[in-house]
Amino acid sequence: MWRCYAKSTLSRDTYRYEKGDTYCTRHQQILEILEMCLQSTPETTGASTLSAGAKGTGACKDTEPECAVWAKYDECNQNPQYMHTACPESCRTCQAAAAQRSPPSSPPRPAAPLKPSPKPPNKTPSPPSKPQTIAPSVPVCQSACDAGHGPTCSGSGTCAAWNGYDWCQCSAAVSGRYVGLHCERPISVGASCPAACGGRGRCLNGWCECDPGWHGVDCTQRGRAQPFLDASALLAAGLRPPSADDPASDTCAAPSIHQAFARPDDDMSELFAVVPDRAPPLKCSSCAVVSNAAVLLEREYGEHIDSNDCVWRLNRAPTQGFERYVGRRTTMDYVNSFPHLHNIRVLPRQDTMLVHGMTIELQDASSGFEKYMGWINGYVGVRKKYPTVEAYILDLAWMTSSWEAYWAHLAPWLGPAALRARPSSGWHVARLALESCDKVRMYGFSMHSTKFHYFDSGVQETINPRDRDPAAGITHRFAWEHEVYANWTREMPDRFELWQ
Repeated sequence: MWRCYAKSTLSRDTYRYEKGDTYCTRHQQILEILEMCLQSTPETTGASTLSAGAKGTGACKDTEPECAVWAKYDECNQNPQYMHTACPESCRTCQAAAAQRSPPSSPPRPAAPLKPSPKPPNKTPSPPSKPQTIAPSVPVCQSACDAGHGPTCSGSGTCAAWNGYDWCQCSAAVSGRYVGLHCERPISVGASCPAACGGRGRCLNGWCECDPGWHGVDCTQRGRAQPFLDASALLAAGLRPPSADDPASDTCAAPSIHQAFARPDDDMSELFAVVPDRAPPLKCSSCAVVSNAAVLLEREYGEHIDSNDCVWRLNRAPTQGFERYVGRRTTMDYVNSFPHLHNIRVLPRQDTMLVHGMTIELQDASSGFEKYMGWINGYVGVRKKYPTVEAYILDLAWMTSSWEAYWAHLAPWLGPAALRARPSSGWHVARLALESCDKVRMYGFSMHSTKFHYFDSGVQETINPRDRDPAAGITHRFAWEHEVYANWTREMPDRFELWQ
C-alpha cells in the first residue's frame, strides 16, 4: 500500500515544482517517482507500465507525459476517444492504430471532447517599459498583523511579509491553535465562540456551526456563505483589474484574506477575466456525495444515488460499468489534483460542473499562500483553455472556514501526529453540501472493505486494519472523518444521512 503527497510550490505554468521538500511530485517528475512505486502493482487491462508509457518508441508514441499515469487510472477504457489517440502506447493500441493507417499519410487526429480555444491576440499589449507591480489597487488602512489594539497578531502568532502585505502566521500546538486574520480566535477543547454564535449556531471548541440560513465566524451574516471565488470578493478587498483610466484612489481598504490574490497587472487582468462577476448560488434540495471507496461494490446504491436532486463525485471517479453501485448521474465533479487542472480531457465526464479545490495547507510561514495560488493559476489556465466549461474554484475564505471546522472537530483528538493532519476532499465536499443542500446523503464513506477504491485508481490498493482506527493517519484521517459524519447523522438527522 502506498500513497504519494507533494510538499512544494508549483511553477506558474503548473508543470513543475520550484521549491519545497518534494517527496512525491507530479507531471514529468511523477513518471519517475511512480514507476518505482508501481513496480509491484499488477498491470490493469489496457495499460502498460509507466516506463514504457513514458519513453515511447517508433511511430507510435504517447503525446502527453502523463499518459502512463492516466492509463493506470483506467482512462483507456473510461475515456477511449481521447486516450487511444493521445496515449496509444500506454493504452496498447499501437498495433490497431498502425493497421488503420493508410500510407503515406496518417489519419487525422480526432477532435478531443473539449477543444481548447486558440489564444486570442493581445490587442492592447502593455508597453515594454511598464513595470509589473504586485500591489493593492487600494492601499490597506493598516497591517493585518495589527488588530487595532493589543500586541502583534493578538499575541498568538508571528508577523511575516508576503506578496506585498503583512500576514499573521498563527500559533499551533498539541493543545490547540489560533485562527483568524489576526489570530484572534482560539480553537481548543472547550474554547468559547465569538458572541456565543449570535444565538444562531452551536459552539464547538471555539468554532461556530451555524444554523441553516446563517454564516460567518459568529453566525451573524444572513444567507449561505459564497463558496466560489468571484470578482465581487476581490473588489471588496480593494483589488481591481488594472486600467490606465482608473484614477488614484484616496481611500484605503481594511485587511482582507482576499488581498492574497494580489499579483502583477497582466496576471490580475487574467484572473478578473475568468472568474465570474458574482458566482451563482449553489442550492440543491437533496445532495448525494459519493465516495470512491470500494465498500460501494458491496452495496447497490445506484438507484438511490440517482434519485437525489444533485449528485457530487470526487476526483474523476468513473460511473461507466459501476452504475449498479454508484449510479449514473453526476451534476458536479470536485477535483483536487493538477493532472485534472492541466488537461480536463482526461476526466470521465466533461459536461458537468467542475469545482476545483485542494487539500494541502493554505498558508505556511515560508511561502505564504503560494500553494493555494498555484491552484488559482491552474484554474485560470483551465478557464482560458476551455472557456465553455462551467468551472469554479473554492474561495480562499471558504476553504479557510472549512479548515477551521476540521480543526474544531479534531480538537479532542489532537496529539503530536495530529498537527500534520489535513482534511480530505470528502471533508470539503461534505462541508459544501451542509451549507448548500437541504438534505445531505453521504454514500460509501467507510473503511469496511479491504480494497481502497471501487475502481482501479493506481493510487492505493488495500486498506490495513490499522487504517480503520480513527486515531490513525498522519495527513488524511479517513476513519476519523467518518466518525464525524456518523455524529452529524445523530446531531442533524433531518439534514444529514450516512449510507455506509
